[in-house]
Amino acid sequence: MRYSVLSQKDDETLVRHVYDLHMATSCEHDIAILRRLVKAVIQTDVAQFGKQHTQFVNSSADELHYGLACVETNPIHKDRYERFIDPLVYHDEPATWNEALQTVNELVQRLRTEGRAERRSLLFQWCACQAVP
Repeated sequence: MRYSVLSQKDDETLVRHVYDLHMATSCEHDIAILRRLVKAVIQTDVAQFGKQHTQFVNSSADELHYGLACVETNPIHKDRYERFIDPLVYHDEPATWNEALQTVNELVQRLRTEGRAERRSLLFQWCACQAVP
């Protein structure tokens, strides 16, 4: 995320989370269970990396939205995704960048919409696309 630009090397393999989220949510799943999983992963990330990234501790939702915006707007992430797919994915027809990114955006919307309906005070939380511009 933002802190990484200054303090550590960009992890080029983070685009794998876009593919993983696409595959994990392209079949039937329970959004309530997924929401709990996302919350648990964020809590783990805060515990493990919080000292390195205070913005994430203070507002994980804002930082995750920032990361998604970076992934969507910086073409380097599409290039990285395409390089990742060829050697590591053994699916006959792996998801294209646009397909996988669309799935992630749909997931974000579902988590957001259903989370608000469930509890107004719930902060939107999502972990698969931590990306550095």
